[in-house]
Amino acid sequence: MNYHSRIADAFLKERLNNYRAVLIEGPRGCGKATTAIQQSNSSVNLTDPEKRPEILDYADINKQLLKGETPRLLCEWQLAEGLWKNVKASAKRRTENGNFILTESQDFDSTAPESAHFDTLGRMKMMPMTLWESGESTGEISLSKLIDEPDMVVDGCKSNASLKDVLFAACRGGWPEAVTAPTGTELEVAQRYMDRVCEEDISMPDGIKRSPSFARIVIQAYANHVGTKAQINSILSDVRDMAGYMAYITLKLYKDALCNIFVFEEVPAWSPSVHHWTSIRHHPTRCFCDPSYLVACMGLTPEDLNNEPAILSQTFKNLCFRDLRVYAQHYNGTVKSYADRFGCTIDAVVELPTGYYALIQCATSSEEIELGAKRLEAERKHIVKHNLRYPDQRNRMPGLMMILTPAGTAYTRKDGIRVVPITCLRD
Repeated sequence: MNYHSRIADAFLKERLNNYRAVLIEGPRGCGKATTAIQQSNSSVNLTDPEKRPEILDYADINKQLLKGETPRLLCEWQLAEGLWKNVKASAKRRTENGNFILTESQDFDSTAPESAHFDTLGRMKMMPMTLWESGESTGEISLSKLIDEPDMVVDGCKSNASLKDVLFAACRGGWPEAVTAPTGTELEVAQRYMDRVCEEDISMPDGIKRSPSFARIVIQAYANHVGTKAQINSILSDVRDMAGYMAYITLKLYKDALCNIFVFEEVPAWSPSVHHWTSIRHHPTRCFCDPSYLVACMGLTPEDLNNEPAILSQTFKNLCFRDLRVYAQHYNGTVKSYADRFGCTIDAVVELPTGYYALIQCATSSEEIELGAKRLEAERKHIVKHNLRYPDQRNRMPGLMMILTPAGTAYTRKDGIRVVPITCLRD
C-alpha cells in the first residue's frame, strides 16, 4: 500500500530529535502506527492476535519488547501490563533522543500509571486525514501563511471539488483505510469502525463491559447536538426518548469513555476577556473526531445530507473542526469556540500561544455566509467597544476573520472578511 504523506510526519520527526520517547495519541484507525513505522527501525504490534500471548509474556518476564533497533515502535503499549515502567526507565538511562515511539488509542492521562510523565517524553496528537492530506483540497491557501501574512491575497483561488465531493468526503471520513478503499466500499469503513466502537472499544478505558445498544443510543443522541454547546441534560433527554430511561451518571460514564477513546473530540470554550466572565458560555461544543461518525450513527448517505440542510451544516462544521485542529498544529495552536448570553457565537477560534487568534465561521449557503459575517463583525465591535471603555485593559484584535465554505472560489469581502473554500485550505 502506498503511504499518504501526513502533516504529522514533520511533527514526529521534530519530537524524535528532541525527546527520548514520543507518544502518539489519537482515535483508532487514524493512521498512528502507519505514520510511526515510516520513521522507526523496528516495531512490535501488541494488537497482533497471533503473537499477543507471546508478547505479553515477554513484557512481564524479560523486557524483550524494548530490544530492537531504535527508534523502536510499540503499538498500543497500554495492552502490556508493566511495559510503561520499563519504557520510562530505559528512556531515562539513555542519553540520545529518539529511542521509542509509542502509540495509544486511549487518552494517556486516563490510562497511564501514576508518575507516568517524564521530561524526556514528547507527546503529539493525530487525527484522521484532512482534506489536504486525502487529496480533496488544492492547498492553494495556507492557514499558516494567512497568519504570517495578513495582506495575503486569496481572491481567485478556486476549489477543484464540488459540494457533492465534499459531502462524499465527509461521509467517507479521513480514515486512511477508507481513503484507499476500492471504489464503492469507502463508506463501509466508518460504519465498521462505529460498530467496533460500540461493541469493543467503549469498554477499553476501564475494562467495564458496556452495552453496545446503549452505546449506539448515546452516540445518536450526542449527534443531535454536534456543533452546539448543548448541556449534558439535553443529551440525556434525547437518550431517554430513545432508551426509555438512563441515569445521569450512566450517561456521563458512557460519554467519558467515548471521550477517552477519542470518538468525541469536544471543542473547549474560548474566553476573549471582553465581557464579564459570567456572560461566557463555558460549555464545550459537541463534536466527533471525524464527521463520518456523525453520518454513520444516523445511517445517512451523501444524498441524504444534500436533502437535510440542518444535518449538512452540522456535518460540515464537524469537518472544519477536524481539519482546523490539524492545521493549527503548525504553531502549536488550539481550536476553540465562543458563545455568550448576548447571542454572539463564533464557530471556531484558532488561538496560538503568542496570543494571536483567528475568528472563523462555517457556512454551507450564501445565507449562512451573510449570517457568519454579521457574527464576526459583531464580535469585532464588542472588542473595539471594550477597548474604548477600558483603555488600560485593551484586548488584542483578531488577526484573521474568515468564513469557510465547502467549495467555490475564495474572495475577500468589503468588510475584510475572507471567504475561503475548505477545499483550498492546508496547514
